Amino acid sequence: MYLDADNPHALVHLARLAASEQKIDRDPKVLAQIDAARRDIISRAYMERIGAGAPRPSAEEIKKYYESNPALFKERRIYNLQEIVIEAPPEQMSDLQARLQAAKDINEFLAYLKTNQIKYGANQAVRPAEQLPLTRLEGIAKMHDGQVQFLPTPRGAQVLVLVSSRTQPVDEERARPAIETYLVNERKRKVIEDDLKALRGSAKIEYVGDFAHTDRPAAAPTTDVTPTKSPLTSAPVTTPEPLLPIQSASMPTGAALEQGIKGLK
Repeated sequence: MYLDADNPHALVHLARLAASEQKIDRDPKVLAQIDAARRDIISRAYMERIGAGAPRPSAEEIKKYYESNPALFKERRIYNLQEIVIEAPPEQMSDLQARLQAAKDINEFLAYLKTNQIKYGANQAVRPAEQLPLTRLEGIAKMHDGQVQFLPTPRGAQVLVLVSSRTQPVDEERARPAIETYLVNERKRKVIEDDLKALRGSAKIEYVGDFAHTDRPAAAPTTDVTPTKSPLTSAPVTTPEPLLPIQSASMPTGAALEQGIKGLK
């Protein structure tokens, strides 16, 4: 049989033949990996089948989502942002914030950091709304050109400067396919999540043999976790997500909008 050595499929076939001759396919580690991959494929297929039953959103629901997120759509802006990440101890935060407020511009503040040998990193780029972290977008959308945000972090502070911005809205018709896809995916996630929760609740572990007479491990304590809002919109302040480096802006495609809104809860 002739095989084209330049054909990637032929190379895979040759490698599989060589592996079989060396009995690699019988190696316990390889068999374990094959079994793990098989279990993963089956479980994913199960979840896809369960999620397929999620209902599609109505036109009213799509419109409501569009109206509820103006920063992503009808009030969408392209942001020219400068981000400065400062390393400093907590006791310096008040002084740094005061220095920032007193500076006539950001260059004067950077000169102060250099003079006082305070470590920092800076970057600047342009990013459309859907490429910003969704937990930060609401607060950034409220900023005016030239406005500065000062956010404490565990290692120091993050300074965000809105150098400039321009409005570039997306109308409802153009946004509709991305919104519909996002809402469907969210419903699929919820259906799958509820199904898995029900499976966990009905699952039973039966101990047999010597294990039946041993002490069973105590159930791990559960902790209620309350999510906090973005540090730009309300207290308490959490660690801000890094914004840069970022890509140059352009009008979003449907895929880009879907990617941008998929993390919004």
